[in-house]
Amino acid sequence: MSSNSSESVWPTGYVINPRQGLDSGTIEAFRPIPVPVLGDCLGRHIGAMGLKPYHGDLQEALCGPALTVRVRPGDNLMLHKAMLMAEPGDIIVVDGAGDTTQALIGGLMRTTAIAKNIGGFVIDGAIRDVLEWVGVARLSSRGETPIAARRRKGRVRSIFLSHVLV
Repeated sequence: MSSNSSESVWPTGYVINPRQGLDSGTIEAFRPIPVPVLGDCLGRHIGAMGLKPYHGDLQEALCGPALTVRVRPGDNLMLHKAMLMAEPGDIIVVDGAGDTTQALIGGLMRTTAIAKNIGGFVIDGAIRDVLEWVGVARLSSRGETPIAARRRKGRVRSIFLSHVLV
């Protein structure tokens, strides 16, 4: 077995990269900036299309350090790992390949998100148990389905979401 993490040993095919963060001042400076304006200022080549907010209040900012996760479609094992690694305020950004046939996150995982004070989720994939998320956590995803995920190989940190490196 090999590992890219000093924290534990993972089998081949799993990658967990070290945390690289921004200072809180930088994060707070970005919070009031609307996403389209930020995209314009960064060369008009950022932003994920086709994601829908499920958290109810569109005025709530989804801004914080990104904890990125790449999973195979319908597989949420590394998302569970990322949630355990998350620090308060982290935004978990998931590259689920845009697959909406199986949910990557649902109501049971919501309890972990609340306990860990996770800042929100951006998921290029599907979610389930939508009503349990409203008013609790900021969450955007490609779609929703009642079908649960399976667990296989993936990656934490360093992903592409809609062709943008996060």
